[in-house]
Amino acid sequence: MKSIQRSEPLCGLAVDAEQAVADEYETEGRFALVVRNARRLQAACDLYWNAVAKAAGDGDLAALDKYVKRFGWLASSALRAWAQVRNEGDNGQDSVIIDAVAAAREVSEDEHSDAD
Repeated sequence: MKSIQRSEPLCGLAVDAEQAVADEYETEGRFALVVRNARRLQAACDLYWNAVAKAAGDGDLAALDKYVKRFGWLASSALRAWAQVRNEGDNGQDSVIIDAVAAAREVSEDEHSDAD
């Protein structure tokens, strides 16, 4: 982060990660990166929701407060990412979006039925 803030070149693992992204962009395209990020954000959001539910169930208000804040940020970020996927999904990619959203809903429904 400091290198980015100082406009310095990346080093170490960051250079490797940057190259991996560049390679993926070249081979898969921008849309694939957008979908990947939306999926990752949604997965992280779902995991944080599990933490929210556990903290609430345990009555741990400090943990609940901490997890709810992160969940909220992730949920809004995931929503924006899925909107970007929807907006760019005009090259036969709509089925990818539909499948990913359906999978996310199934996970959410399973969590809700487990909580009952």
